[in-house]
Amino acid sequence: YNLLVIGGSQGAKIFGEVIPEAIRKLPQELQKKLTVTQQCRKADIEDVEPRYQDCACQVNISSFFKNMPELYTTSHLIISRAAAGLPSVLIPLPTAADDHQTANARYITGAKGGIAIPQKEFTPEKLASVLTDLFQNPQKLRQMSDNIRWAAITDASQRFADAVEKEIIAKR
Repeated sequence: YNLLVIGGSQGAKIFGEVIPEAIRKLPQELQKKLTVTQQCRKADIEDVEPRYQDCACQVNISSFFKNMPELYTTSHLIISRAAAGLPSVLIPLPTAADDHQTANARYITGAKGGIAIPQKEFTPEKLASVLTDLFQNPQKLRQMSDNIRWAAITDASQRFADAVEKEIIAKR
């Protein structure tokens, strides 16, 4: 399984603390099947890398990945602050403006394309439980993938352009 971890512009320091510990809690046979690709702040790489030292999974850690389209298409699950059209475990940033990340997470979980974990509940034990369930039941992961495809807004740029055009016309 390919797990993609995207920390966002702030690098999600908590991801570097919780996720490696959660991975270590996974059954050994599951760890061996897992490749973790984790984006984090450059300043945090030296702290995050050793946290994966005892894991049986493959790990790629960087502050920037040039091959994001490839990573998205080859990942089975993403852990992030916001959805990206893939089955997701979402940890909304509680201080985000207008709490938009929680609203995004509600949309994704409502469509059954992801699982949201409030940051205050984001512990290694909780994440390990969720990951074990998903990776040991690939049909759940496939169903989440199908659901998120159905929920995707594929014409977002057109909708945005239409809204801008409507506003311009209304102000004439």
